[in-house]
Amino acid sequence: MEWTKELIKNIVANISANNIVPVIGPNVFYVENDKKLTVQQYVVQELLNNYLKDEASEQNIQICSNGLKGMSRLFKLFKKHNKSLNQSIFSLYFNRDIKFISNIKMDLEVQNFLQLGQFPLILTTVNYCVLEENLSFHGRKYESVSYRKQKVKNKKEEDIILKEDKHEIEYPSIFHLLGTISVSPETGVVTEDDFLKFLHCLHDTNTRPENLHDYLKLENNKYLLTLGCDIPDWTFRFLLHSLKADQSGGLYDDHAADDFFVGGAIDEHLNEDVIEFLMDIGYFPNKKISSFLNDINSFLSPEKKPKVFLSLCSEEYDSYGSKLYQTLSDRFDVWFYKYDGDEHEYWNDSEHGIEKGLKTSEYILPVITSKAIDRIDDYIVPEMPNDDTSGLIEEWTRAIKIGIKCCPLYIGRDEDRLKKAIKRNEACKDLLYSFFFSENGNAGIPVDPDTFSSEKLYNHLKNHLKKA
Repeated sequence: MEWTKELIKNIVANISANNIVPVIGPNVFYVENDKKLTVQQYVVQELLNNYLKDEASEQNIQICSNGLKGMSRLFKLFKKHNKSLNQSIFSLYFNRDIKFISNIKMDLEVQNFLQLGQFPLILTTVNYCVLEENLSFHGRKYESVSYRKQKVKNKKEEDIILKEDKHEIEYPSIFHLLGTISVSPETGVVTEDDFLKFLHCLHDTNTRPENLHDYLKLENNKYLLTLGCDIPDWTFRFLLHSLKADQSGGLYDDHAADDFFVGGAIDEHLNEDVIEFLMDIGYFPNKKISSFLNDINSFLSPEKKPKVFLSLCSEEYDSYGSKLYQTLSDRFDVWFYKYDGDEHEYWNDSEHGIEKGLKTSEYILPVITSKAIDRIDDYIVPEMPNDDTSGLIEEWTRAIKIGIKCCPLYIGRDEDRLKKAIKRNEACKDLLYSFFFSENGNAGIPVDPDTFSSEKLYNHLKNHLKKA
């Protein structure tokens, strides 16, 4: 089944609305040694060469590299020699000499898709942590969550964390559906037996990750797109039911249509039975990962960060300034004199001048501290138009003339002190209602520089724009 432009546009629209949850499987990863290998081929080859030299024949490497069935055969070989396969895999993954994990590469189109799509939640069926090292969500690292098939609900390490409405995820997360390999036994899927145990627990209402299940429910309009998940036919269906089925046990979505995406599976190893099953429930199947994602990626573009002008006392550049700049840079393009200004171009409308920084910013963020309020008391209108001694207040008055929107960052929540200081100084009267407390609503927000979140400010400004 080929895709249409309408379907691609619908997928892109759903990505923008955070409705699509990718499920990333082992077939999108590879290792380049003397030749290009699947990760499983490389794992089997290294395990046999390092731990079972006598069993490292080409035939054994080949038969043990065939999915879960192959790993079950490898398990028997290790058991025959009284060795632990799980422990050996753990040792391989974290062997400093081999640097196994750093040798794992991801299909470039998949990596571009995940990075451009900025998905708050990514599911994966692999038992190693490579995605976490290669992706970021608006500059933030993803939380790594690993399912452990235990009777423990809402435990941070084993389930996603949801906001109160249960429609949004609290932290950008990569969720390992089939666990990860650790020193403890049975923490991640290796063999067919492990896989069936995990499937059973993912389906059991006593042991499933409840938050994940709530987040993916049909009524929340979250659509799964599996990429490179080499899972056998019937167990794939069972896994899909465990994650997405509604209360009646159904998977069909009323929105399903050729040009409306409600879920799909893309993998070159899809068999015809799975394809028929997916089409019956309105899901989109295809065997061309790279070309499919290439068409999607051509419509996606890196998010353009809103530009903001960080304004604070020069004495606080190295304390509050540096901390706020680092935090804000996750979500914003920040103009900050300490890093972007030049004393020789101070007020100039040039690349490193304050005037240019203000004109190219959507918001000015005055950082209101005791020192900033003291500046208001001391301010007098400069005799010379480009006098740099009046820096902070002059930045604010120029921002008024340019018409840039204002969002004060209050350290200590000093609105009342700020109002009184402005009223005391006639030279600052325009700052009161034209800048800090405008008629369309003040966008100010209290901040703690040590715990401040750029995402919180981003959402605050977005909501403020809607009201304005």
